[in-house]
Amino acid sequence: MKHLALLAAAVVTAVAVAAAVSVLAPAAEPAQAPDVLIVQAAGTPTDVKVTAANVDAVTMPTPTGRNVKTLADDLAAALRAKGLTVRVATPDEVTGRQEVLAPRCVVLGSPAYFGNMSWKLKKLFDTVFWRIHALPGERLAQKPFATYVLGTSEPRCRETAASIDAIVKTCNGLPAATMIVLGSQKPDEVKASLARFADEIAAKAGQGT
Repeated sequence: MKHLALLAAAVVTAVAVAAAVSVLAPAAEPAQAPDVLIVQAAGTPTDVKVTAANVDAVTMPTPTGRNVKTLADDLAAALRAKGLTVRVATPDEVTGRQEVLAPRCVVLGSPAYFGNMSWKLKKLFDTVFWRIHALPGERLAQKPFATYVLGTSEPRCRETAASIDAIVKTCNGLPAATMIVLGSQKPDEVKASLARFADEIAAKAGQGT
């Protein structure tokens, strides 16, 4: 019994010390917001051939060579080379208002489906952006946004970009730059478009070169 009492006393002491340390320890510093948030709504890259069984806007295979994610990664590299901090995320990875409100510029990327955005990006608008829209004190206050769209038809890509920009404006954001990339474009053309797009974003983020 004596040994049990000593063991219980030791456990109580250890718990008390741990509690005291947790109270005295400084709170963890919040993660610093990136200068630029890039939200890319790509599908899962695959080389599976598109067939009647898999061609839809939810599970449609995304080409591995050039897709919305590869464009996001190339854009992030160009912006980091300009001294900007960048976070690349999928729509599902952005879950809180501050993730959108804190960066100096937000970039939204989507494929063009019937002249409209990916359902993944629309879900982000319907959840996180809706909460921003519903709270006037947390509206986007003319925060610059940039949009890029990948597709096979320039008119459909323009319609998609316009639909994204319309929601940004509704939340009091400022559509500031647009890049349209077509699957038929040559690599050098895409590289040049990305360079111009990065310059525009860097300028809006306050670090233009």
